[in-house]
Amino acid sequence: MSRGPGRIQREIMAALEADPHRRLTTAEIAAIVYGDPVEDWHLETVSRSLRTLAPRLGLSKCRVAASGRFGWHHLWGRAV
Repeated sequence: MSRGPGRIQREIMAALEADPHRRLTTAEIAAIVYGDPVEDWHLETVSRSLRTLAPRLGLSKCRVAASGRFGWHHLWGRAV
């Protein structure tokens, strides 16, 4: 049984509520929560927390091309 949002989820919610119209990548959110350097397990933990929070907070995820290199980024933000 859950006791409510954990530390990571609370920090993610605070980051998203500080500027509700801003869209952030998973790596940017991980840097806010954990600081630098961001490791792979940080990204996975933040991604898992975002998937859990998305329905509750009305978050949407979109995939955009990574600038300057091959690959994709996921942007998270409030659904418009």
